[in-house]
Amino acid sequence: MNPAKSSFGAMPAPAKYERHIDHKEPVIQMTTVQATAKGEQRLDSTLRTDGVETTNHFQSGDARSTGKWVGATLEIETNRDTPAGAVSTRDSWSLSEDGRTLTTATHLTTPQGAFDFKVVFEKQ
Repeated sequence: MNPAKSSFGAMPAPAKYERHIDHKEPVIQMTTVQATAKGEQRLDSTLRTDGVETTNHFQSGDARSTGKWVGATLEIETNRDTPAGAVSTRDSWSLSEDGRTLTTATHLTTPQGAFDFKVVFEKQ
């Protein structure tokens, strides 16, 4: 993550946020590593880009995602039921022309309210 180009709005920025993505159309295998004041968390997940729903099993509950291409942007809708209530995200992923920068814009809706944030990842 490039913290200077990312924006977390009302939420605190993580100390570390990395995504390792293996994309073989229509399947995306992704490992996300995020470090906050609560510690480091690693999540392995699978997404699809063809509108077929995937379910990923996390400690906080199962997440059901549907992704599809809208032009050159990948739009992903995710819903999960957590002990605190329903959580949903709408993500838009766009890749720079040189393929080295992934920008994700997320609208997160939780029982505590809605939040928008943007994360810019630069290929290492």
